[in-house]
Amino acid sequence: MPDFHFCNTYYSDSHFQYERKWYETDPYNGRFYVLMDSSNMRPEMDGALVRRRISKSLYTEKLNSLKELLEKRRKG
Repeated sequence: MPDFHFCNTYYSDSHFQYERKWYETDPYNGRFYVLMDSSNMRPEMDGALVRRRISKSLYTEKLNSLKELLEKRRKG
């Protein structure tokens, strides 16, 4: 089983990792994104991450799930 902290990390409400996916809020436009591996076939994009826009409700759902998981882990 992978290390818990490798899969779930909270930095702030605008930047966190949950279930091996990175989520972020753009501070300039206020939109919500998940970072994913690029599917571009160009060699320079190999291994790059791209932002895929997601809804505020999905972002909030993932953030709340992470906070609940971290609270359960903290309590034991």
